[in-house]
Amino acid sequence: MNHNYKNTQRLTILTPVLLAVVVFLMRGGHGFYGPAIALFPTWLIGLPILHQIGFPFLIFAFLQYPVYGILIDSAVNKQKTILYIVAFHLALALTAFLLTREV
Repeated sequence: MNHNYKNTQRLTILTPVLLAVVVFLMRGGHGFYGPAIALFPTWLIGLPILHQIGFPFLIFAFLQYPVYGILIDSAVNKQKTILYIVAFHLALALTAFLLTREV
């Protein structure tokens, strides 16, 4: 089976760009966390658990979008896979928003 990993490549390139933008917006902990939570809920979900932005969750942030790309590229039904990924991402982001409000 020959897979074309176009989405994986695009999302892998996009990840550090998005991370740079959200880190800039967070301004060393004194800025705005909303975009970071919305774009990288796998990273910020650790904030209420560790009471800091932990390194293991940063690894999740770097892997999040490439994993999405791999799932899309290897899926038989790409549209359904994208729908599941978006639903998962939104649920995780909502959870992260709700949990970080209490921190």
